[in-house]
Amino acid sequence: SVSENDGQAVRSAFILRGQLYFVKEHSIHSTQDDGVNEPADWTVTEVSRTVGTPSVDGVGAGEDWVAIAHRSGLYLFSGGEPVKVSQEIQPLWDQINWAAGHTLWVRVDTRSKRILVGVPIASATQPNRILVLDYRGLHTAGEIASMASIHSSASSGRIVAGGRSRKWAPWLITANSAALVERP
Repeated sequence: SVSENDGQAVRSAFILRGQLYFVKEHSIHSTQDDGVNEPADWTVTEVSRTVGTPSVDGVGAGEDWVAIAHRSGLYLFSGGEPVKVSQEIQPLWDQINWAAGHTLWVRVDTRSKRILVGVPIASATQPNRILVLDYRGLHTAGEIASMASIHSSASSGRIVAGGRSRKWAPWLITANSAALVERP
């Protein structure tokens, strides 16, 4: 059992650097094999009491990190405290229909260096938009979290994007699910 009396359901699980993580609706917990006991007797530790996901598909694995879609934003987690990376699109993120939040999904395309998040916007009950975070040129979760996003110049109004920055793009694509599939 994972913090069974907190009123939250376990929504997802993943393994990162030998630790097993459980993602609940508003928290993250971890455990690992102690080499002696059965899994039911392993020690479970709370990692975060603020970040979780409402969806069984709300966590996507990257390169030694995961992306987690929470009500307050998209977070990257690499073993420490989750870091928010969606502040640039917060007004759009706030339009997600959280009554249908259980339908959202997260996928990380490590080859194209993109995080894709399928979300139901406004009154939609299934994902009707894909929010894409392009992180080309950034190699670690720390770089993705710390590098600035694109912005517009105050003097010319032109969009300024360094090669090493987060770049968000909302795709108007309805997709109830997504998968990264290798084809021959």
